[in-house]
Amino acid sequence: MAEKRAHNLANLVGLKFNRLLVIKRTRNDKHRKARWICKCDCGNETTAGTTELRKGSVSSCGCLRREQAAINARNRKPKPKRDWTNRQTKYCPQCKKELSAEEFGKNKSAYDGLQAYCKKHHYEIVKENRVKNWGSLKEYRLRYRHGISMEQYEQMLEEQKHLCAICQKYPAKNLKNPWHVDHDHATGKVRGILCHSCNTALGNFNDDPEILQRALDYLQGENWTWKPIRNS
Repeated sequence: MAEKRAHNLANLVGLKFNRLLVIKRTRNDKHRKARWICKCDCGNETTAGTTELRKGSVSSCGCLRREQAAINARNRKPKPKRDWTNRQTKYCPQCKKELSAEEFGKNKSAYDGLQAYCKKHHYEIVKENRVKNWGSLKEYRLRYRHGISMEQYEQMLEEQKHLCAICQKYPAKNLKNPWHVDHDHATGKVRGILCHSCNTALGNFNDDPEILQRALDYLQGENWTWKPIRNS
């Protein structure tokens, strides 16, 4: 039966269908129908079935469709753009009603320069997406600002015995953000985790070792003399 089927199969090698020249036969498809390797006029190769070639449903490697799409794009008449600069109201999909344009945040990439949702719902959706994609807002902030994960952050705190890397004390309990990830502002490299006071102190000294050394000399007292700061 297999020999009879092979004998009755039409040999399409050497035949041309639109832009495709049949080169040789390849493996059958999942329905056990014959497929052929074809060379397109543009030089690319593709595969097609016997029925597709004979009916003309496949006429090129895809270049014909791309050429036609380019022609359609050139001939397409541009739609007149509406001026949204003086927009007074906008519909919020979450509120399900028209709101004043002042209720929406700015978005330069949007067609009307406004966010899709009102300010209240925009921030809620942003938070939900960050929690959904990153697991928590803190994980997102650590990765976005400092390039470290929550696991690395916890490991650093563990190595510091949950104390500030400078003063080696616990931060005040009444602070909303007791811990701050300290990094080199020139290289971006994370150096350690500090309490609010030490982090603020480094910032006020501009991370400058010379100024910090002068502060140390000043605190030590008796032999301190005034010296001009080096020219920057």
